[in-house]
Amino acid sequence: MGTIRQWIIFKRGSNLLKKERWEQAASVLRHAVGLGPDHWESHHNLAIALLKMERWEEAAGAVQRAISLHPSAPQPHANFGIALLKMERWDEAVAAYQRGIKVDPECESSYERLALALSRLGRWEEAAATCRRAIERRPDSHLLHEKLGSALAKLERWDEAARAYRRAIDLHPGPAEPDLHTSFADALAKLKGSEETVAACRRAVAATPEDPAAYLSLGVELSKLERWEEAETALATGGSLTQADNSFHFLRVDPLVRLGRPVEAAAVFSRMVGRGGIRPSLPGEPARTRFERRRASFWTPENLSADVFRTERWLEQLLSVPPTGAPLPEPAAAHPTAAGRPARLLFVLDNDYGELSTLMYFVLGQPLIRQTTLLLPPRLYANNAQAIASRTHCYRSVEDVIQALDREQPDIVFLCSGYLFWAHQIFSPESLEQLAGALRDRECRVVTTDPFLGLFLDHEPASLIKVDIPVACPPHPEWTLEQLIQAKRASEETEATLISRSGTVFRDALHLYPTYCDLPEHLATQTNAHNISFFNPQLMRAQPDVSVPKRAPRDSPGRPHWMFVLSEADYATQTLFEGPAFADIVAAKLVETVAAGRHPILVAPTAFAETVITRIPTAEGIDILSYCSFRQFMSLLLSAEQAFYWNVVSHSLLIRLFNQLPIVLFDRGHLGRNIAGLYDRVVRWYYQGCEPAFHNHRQPLTLETVSSWAEAYRREAKRMGERFRRAPTPEQMIENILNVEATLSR
Repeated sequence: MGTIRQWIIFKRGSNLLKKERWEQAASVLRHAVGLGPDHWESHHNLAIALLKMERWEEAAGAVQRAISLHPSAPQPHANFGIALLKMERWDEAVAAYQRGIKVDPECESSYERLALALSRLGRWEEAAATCRRAIERRPDSHLLHEKLGSALAKLERWDEAARAYRRAIDLHPGPAEPDLHTSFADALAKLKGSEETVAACRRAVAATPEDPAAYLSLGVELSKLERWEEAETALATGGSLTQADNSFHFLRVDPLVRLGRPVEAAAVFSRMVGRGGIRPSLPGEPARTRFERRRASFWTPENLSADVFRTERWLEQLLSVPPTGAPLPEPAAAHPTAAGRPARLLFVLDNDYGELSTLMYFVLGQPLIRQTTLLLPPRLYANNAQAIASRTHCYRSVEDVIQALDREQPDIVFLCSGYLFWAHQIFSPESLEQLAGALRDRECRVVTTDPFLGLFLDHEPASLIKVDIPVACPPHPEWTLEQLIQAKRASEETEATLISRSGTVFRDALHLYPTYCDLPEHLATQTNAHNISFFNPQLMRAQPDVSVPKRAPRDSPGRPHWMFVLSEADYATQTLFEGPAFADIVAAKLVETVAAGRHPILVAPTAFAETVITRIPTAEGIDILSYCSFRQFMSLLLSAEQAFYWNVVSHSLLIRLFNQLPIVLFDRGHLGRNIAGLYDRVVRWYYQGCEPAFHNHRQPLTLETVSSWAEAYRREAKRMGERFRRAPTPEQMIENILNVEATLSR
């Protein structure tokens, strides 16, 4: 009776499995297992129900019991492997599938999953061998050929990989997936082109004129030989046969640009970006090699307009340090210290390029540059060792800074920005407090810069730090909303605590801003007596009379350039909200700039620059840079026809505002998003009350649209310039500081 009852319950549970009622099936089958612990099928069916419920550990235990009771049954081995794969126990999964294949050599899925487990372990040779063994039994399996191609691609056996992918496309029961065509194109791109290969591809097209893969092969091979018109025709034809496949459109862009059809290239790329998907490699030279070659010849008259070099010469004149004893223009030394000598200035910077901009705005063209010493951390020093010739030094610790204090004996020390030394991993809060003690002991006047525009002098940081996170659909590509909220809370608490500690250190210090922070009387409570600012009239550059062509030929050195500027923090912000699509958005902006007859230059963090290089379909007429020196950056920025930012608070853009040059803003940026009340103060102080406009970075760039975006700024530019000039000159500001009681009181 017990056996009959167990059988009835087993059948009931199995029927529930067929009806996909997993939880009920698992409950009934557990009962069956209890009644018949030696009945292997009860254990196995329970494991299936548990797999469907994604309870991998329990499923693995149940199916292991089934295997121990009936080792020759093939299905338990396969299901045990599934559970192990889901738990990412790759070595055990390999062993499980190897045992399963011995039991059932004809099971195609076991070979596929064994190849997957071997791939996860990086055992590509074994993965390829496994796929070949399976193909001997199932030569018509497109999945096995695709897996074989993937393993061979990892081994960089491109010829064999291309053949495997091509066979997978041929065997596919319907139109091949776009990613399969992309993998095929990627493998083809790695092979050397030849006329013989082109001839073979033409024969394939003639034999199968409705086969997209034949046109893909032909287009790639023609691109390698730089036969652009034929390549574009082949790729366009193949793309028309498989509308969903982005590989054809991605590969068309470079030939279209080379053929002088950049507007069409931008339109093709824009459509492709909207669809997403992976990208094949460019045929011929890898994209990285193309951009490295451009970098090698970037700073040359053949690549950049003459105005870039005129601007560079102007900056070099402003940066030159007058020799000791040389006559200085008035009002040099109008602010002697008690010792009867000009005040010595020491600037200690963090890793932020914005703070370097603030410093350089202060000293450019000023006689006090001779009295200034600059300390930079290693990352910033790497590209700016000559920011102030012979007066720029590298520091790595608080001890290095203290030694510089004793060596230089400065009267005023600028810590730029002391509030963020901890955030940029320069000094811990404890080290910052140690430095503050050393400054007090030496009775130095201390000035810091404050990226929060004085808000934390008057408010508790916890009340202002509100980290912005994406809550709308689509969700973040990697994190759930709950995970984002938890990270947000932790970030807010940490930042509030550390900024509070920094604020305590600098509460009595003066706070320097690169724009005038005086406000109308009815807003006076929104600033602070510690706030100081300056305006350096030497930053006003006489604009050359340069005729701007409506549309210039690609790679013409006379082309105006458009400059795209992205900081490390704003890269992180945009990636948080846009995900991987942000690289495609920026890549599209660069191609659209080429279509507008302009020279696109992107300056971005190294990681992002490398990502964009892999996502962009052409290197023709495009320059992508990681960080460069201040002199080069400013030469590019001041001579750019247009400048694009994802940050309303970026200090580098101020020099364009000073010179009444337009900017285009795509986003408020990390500070504008995350610090309550900051944006309103930025509008008043940095934009002198003029509300900046923000534009959608997904909207295509054209000469007409960008010109219309800049028009609103042009209407306010003169008034903004007049308001900037209300601030004291650098010389006057130093004199004002010397008349203030020593800061950082005990």
